[in-house]
Amino acid sequence: MARKVIRLACAALCLAIWGRVASAGVSHDPDLTWRTLHSTHFRVHFHDGLDAAAARAAAIAEDTHHRLSTIFDWSPTEPVDIVLTDEIDLSNGYSQPFPANRVVLILAPLDDGLFDYDEWLASLIAHEYVHTLHLDMASGAPLQLRQVFGRHPLLFPGLYEPSWFIEGIATYHETDEEHGTGRGQSSYFDMLMRKEVANGLMPVTQVNQTIRTWPSGATPYLYGYYFYEFIANRYGSDKVQELLHHFRRNLIPFRINSNSSVVLGNKLEPLWDEFEQYLIEKYAGQRAQIEQEGVVEGERLSHHGFTTGNTRALADGTLYYVRADGRAPVYLMKRAPGSSMSTAIVELQGDARLDVSSRHGVLVAQPERFRNARVHFDLYRVNESAGELTRLTRGGRYRFANWMPEDGSIVAVEYAAGNMALVQLEANGQPRARLWQGGNGEIISYPDVSPDGRSLVAAVWRPGGGWNLELFEFASRSWRPLTHDAAVKLHPRFTPDGTGVLFAADYSGVYNIYRRALGDGELQRLTNVTGGAFSPSLSAAGVLFYTGYQAEGHDAYRVTLSTQSRAPAQPRPGMSSAPRDIASVDGELQVTDYAPQHGLAPTYWTPLLAIGGDRATVGAMTSGQDPLERHLYNAFAGYDFEQDQWLAGLDYLYDGWKTLVEAHVARDFSIGRLNDELVTVRERYLANMALGWPILGLTRQWLFQVGVAAEFESDSYVASSFVAQPDTKDYLLGAAVTFDSARYFPLSISRSHGRRVAIVAEDSDVIGGDYTGEVYTVDWREFLALGREHVLSLRFVQGWGTESPRQFQLGGSFSAAGEMSLLETAGSGIPLNERDYALRGYPEGLVSLRGRRMQLLSAEWRFPLARIERGIMAPPMGIDQLAGSVFADVGAAWSEGGSPDDYSRGFGIELHADTRFFYHLPLRLRLGYASGRDRFGDDEVYLQVGSSF
Repeated sequence: MARKVIRLACAALCLAIWGRVASAGVSHDPDLTWRTLHSTHFRVHFHDGLDAAAARAAAIAEDTHHRLSTIFDWSPTEPVDIVLTDEIDLSNGYSQPFPANRVVLILAPLDDGLFDYDEWLASLIAHEYVHTLHLDMASGAPLQLRQVFGRHPLLFPGLYEPSWFIEGIATYHETDEEHGTGRGQSSYFDMLMRKEVANGLMPVTQVNQTIRTWPSGATPYLYGYYFYEFIANRYGSDKVQELLHHFRRNLIPFRINSNSSVVLGNKLEPLWDEFEQYLIEKYAGQRAQIEQEGVVEGERLSHHGFTTGNTRALADGTLYYVRADGRAPVYLMKRAPGSSMSTAIVELQGDARLDVSSRHGVLVAQPERFRNARVHFDLYRVNESAGELTRLTRGGRYRFANWMPEDGSIVAVEYAAGNMALVQLEANGQPRARLWQGGNGEIISYPDVSPDGRSLVAAVWRPGGGWNLELFEFASRSWRPLTHDAAVKLHPRFTPDGTGVLFAADYSGVYNIYRRALGDGELQRLTNVTGGAFSPSLSAAGVLFYTGYQAEGHDAYRVTLSTQSRAPAQPRPGMSSAPRDIASVDGELQVTDYAPQHGLAPTYWTPLLAIGGDRATVGAMTSGQDPLERHLYNAFAGYDFEQDQWLAGLDYLYDGWKTLVEAHVARDFSIGRLNDELVTVRERYLANMALGWPILGLTRQWLFQVGVAAEFESDSYVASSFVAQPDTKDYLLGAAVTFDSARYFPLSISRSHGRRVAIVAEDSDVIGGDYTGEVYTVDWREFLALGREHVLSLRFVQGWGTESPRQFQLGGSFSAAGEMSLLETAGSGIPLNERDYALRGYPEGLVSLRGRRMQLLSAEWRFPLARIERGIMAPPMGIDQLAGSVFADVGAAWSEGGSPDDYSRGFGIELHADTRFFYHLPLRLRLGYASGRDRFGDDEVYLQVGSSF
């Protein structure tokens, strides 16, 4: 006994020491210090280094509130929490009305002008605060019931609209035609919808669903914006807000058809026909103009679609690009001159940026998790022959990088706290010099170093100036403007001889490739495409490579230039955007230390009632979390009048230290019957606690855990005709390590390209209890991609118990773990006392499949059947896709010896339906037939929620 205690104590100590190094915070870096800035309508929570950004965010938020609250005729009753963070280099933000109005803003700006914004923080706050007002507002019965139940999620009518309603209205109000800002007026959104119309508009029953196919995640923003634009132009701008104001009275959710009938006089499907005709008319003239001038787009070299692109070509015509096709990992691809095929070189992260050199190779800037909660761009060198990446920096925050042609040193764009800088690094990534420090939110985008190494060109955004091309001279360390006009300029690249700069711009309202001579400033248009053209590179032989856009997404293109394809172009006067004046907040703002208490108080309660059989339970539940999501809890309490029993439960997670802390306590009861007679009522108390140390990457994740669990059962009622059962107690001390690298892509039918391995060790003797001995479990799941979404899935589980532990049980078709990733399950407790495992084709509870030792092997071939992406309007339900699988299960459970006497085999088929309920709730339904081929096997048909493993 003493040796076991010492072993487990040493293991716990080692994990604790490791945790101090690993940094466990998942929501935020635990080493950050947070403070709160208080304004009239907002609480801005910010961390070290963001004092000025927090003051600016408060000013923008107050200005946005005064502007939008009038339009929406709504103002939140409590100050809105804004969490401002610079931990992540990927631009994003989100808003949530539950359990309180909270907005999370990632300070890092978008680093190109595709979305045509002015100041990033202003655009982001405008979009997210529309969500706050839209989702928070209510009237009539929903508002009255909030006085009783608080901020109950069923009393927010806006939550029960399709995503395109929600994102569309935010994009609509984010867009400002007068100032030339926002996605709705951008040439990029114009390009996306132009190709949607040419390819055939999606029906509303498809757009209501979550779209996996292209344009994927952009669909609700794109279709939503243009639908509101259509309403404003055809029915009047007042009808846009009237749609929202009428819907906020709905106590019965999802009534989008009746809402449009009342406000617009027609249901959505007939309106959608009008909408489609509106778009056809809108784009007819633009497409005709392009075709009249003569289409110049060349040959499509790749057919991956989605976000494939970032094309880079060497002077000899060797092409590199990033393949991101939505169904497999992102890869660096290479196409040799004269070849008709591209070769995969090495796996990359999404949003990887390239620089290529015939002397120095391929340089990559790409994001990776850093200290769990942070996501920073770092630099990597590609070893082409080995198909490997060599990491040059760690936590460097270098969003772009270029080789210097002579010595192979690196010039990189460094980002931190809202500002960018140009720095020079050694070839191994070590800092050499700081060349220029930006301020005031200036953005340096997609730089390129000249062939002679004397200068650098970049697309630069400056306040009040919009997006322009500028030249940075290394000798003087100063910028010189090349353009100053109304177009948005992107992705500049020197010509091989260094006499000109290629770039993408929307001079004609369509993104095309242009060449600007550095000598006389002559501007030529090199393409004339129906979609869009980006990321140009020119070979010495005059072949232009670029990323082109078509209905399936982006791909690599090639066009041989001639004098006929070089059309003169004239820039449009003016600026690409005009900044909005935002006044500072009046008075001195109060700044306090961050205090989670105000966010932890319950904001709602849900009544619970269960009557039937031998139960009559009345209770209530609630939950809460602070704005930083350090503290999260769910609580339940109830009373069963039939059995005179109290019920209660509390789940708590703390994510503010270097160690995740999870706890669960509960009291409930179970009922035993013999024929029609109630013979026992047993009280049950459960408590467990776990400490966790995650080490998270974007594609690989580790989780180390130690935990303790306790369970007590005793009779509270025993019928006189029945023998009382003894009290039981079970204590477990355990440790677990989990590794997860399996991926799930937009077009996947299941997890693929990786594995999940969990190893658990448990001991029942350290504390004492009715069970004794140790249990060791290994659960290995392997996912092998077979191409075109086919997957071979393998699972091996080995359980080994000593003495008299709680036994393993095989049988049935239910699997508790499903397809959840490690990141999704990091807050679900240590997997102690997991003893039940599915063995399809055999009933649950067979004594012959119970024992202290167990083996299980499952193999599945999973294959796609149909991608449907359609739903019905009422009730709102839809199917994303259908897939099938053929499986074989082999398992055994035994108690003595090193191996079982025999195995039980089951075979079968399954139909998997990825469904969508109520627009936002994804459920995988699994309909299967299994046949057990050995003793006690049976034929069964089952319907389950979730995947097999």
